Amino acid sequence: MALVPAGVPVHRRAARATGDQRKDMLAAAVSGFPGLYVDDRELSGDGPGWTIDTLASFRAESGERPLCLLIGADQLEVLDTWRRWRELTDYAHLVVAWRNGAGWPGGEEASRWAKARRCKDSSSLHERPAGSLLMMDLPAVDISSTDIRARCAAGAGLGELVPEAVERYIQQEKLYSHGT
Repeated sequence: MALVPAGVPVHRRAARATGDQRKDMLAAAVSGFPGLYVDDRELSGDGPGWTIDTLASFRAESGERPLCLLIGADQLEVLDTWRRWRELTDYAHLVVAWRNGAGWPGGEEASRWAKARRCKDSSSLHERPAGSLLMMDLPAVDISSTDIRARCAAGAGLGELVPEAVERYIQQEKLYSHGT
């Protein structure tokens, strides 16, 4: 499974860590998990790495093999602000990490679009290469990047918030300390 660090952020302010640093932290986090790897294709361009373009490149490489894009429920709520959002399921299934209280996409059109693609369980994702939307109910985990950066700035340990290898990398690179 490819994990793709975002290139230039489009929907939020620029990341404090460089693309290479975020790639390295992700690689440290998945080290030792067979089948997980970091794909840096969004980091190679000068401008934004649009999700639709990333999915198109994965589709071109994978032929008719099913592909899934995992997003959080917070992103589903603003899906209609994404570039060419209606085309996402032309390239992959959309799997949403759902949490109680999360809503459907903001606009009426986006809500209809999502509901029309919704499937009941993951077995249907194997039946075709793309086109479905699966809601996966996941327990809430009380971890935020804001909290992690604040702890680093305060010189506090990260404990169970990130893998040890990631914490070591953050300390080595002096990321997020003293307002960086």
